[in-house]
Amino acid sequence: LLPRSLATEYGLQIGSALEMLLLAFSLAYRIHLLRAEKEAVEHAARHTLETRVEERTRELAATAQQLAQANAQLEDVNRRDGLTGVYNRRYLDEAMRLQWQIALGVGLCVGASVAASGIVGFVGLIVPHFIRLVAGARPSAILLPSALGGAILTLVADTVVRLLPGASEVRLGIVMAALGAPFFFILLARSRRARA
Repeated sequence: LLPRSLATEYGLQIGSALEMLLLAFSLAYRIHLLRAEKEAVEHAARHTLETRVEERTRELAATAQQLAQANAQLEDVNRRDGLTGVYNRRYLDEAMRLQWQIALGVGLCVGASVAASGIVGFVGLIVPHFIRLVAGARPSAILLPSALGGAILTLVADTVVRLLPGASEVRLGIVMAALGAPFFFILLARSRRARA
């Protein structure tokens, strides 16, 4: 009927191959559509979840702030007498404990510095009072001159002590105490007269 050719000889196989090729393209296109739909659904779900998490976080932050305010109010009520509104013993005990902790910390720092440098404590009392007479009472104006004056006073006292025979560290402390103690008593007497 038909002359023999490549198309007539292998037509059935060529048709099956074309059909499989078309089915493969349609299946690939369908998979692509499903993947795009899945990504869109995941994106929408992720966005919804993030929105809910942000809303819940804001709610929790507001609740935490309300709890902190309520806790502060409760703490204040707990520290005050309900009838008079005056601070009670618990508050005063806490304040006293804090003052003792501060005093202990300062004492330890001063003790460590004295152990490292020796007893020359009256320098901080003598020099700033003399500098105030010259530079005025502003702390910013007397800070650097007080540091320089303290160094000069310590250097002069140390030089005097080294000229004397004996142990220099003990004698430096004695010289500074001999200078500082009368000065301290003079300041104490002036402050008592000023109060009277």
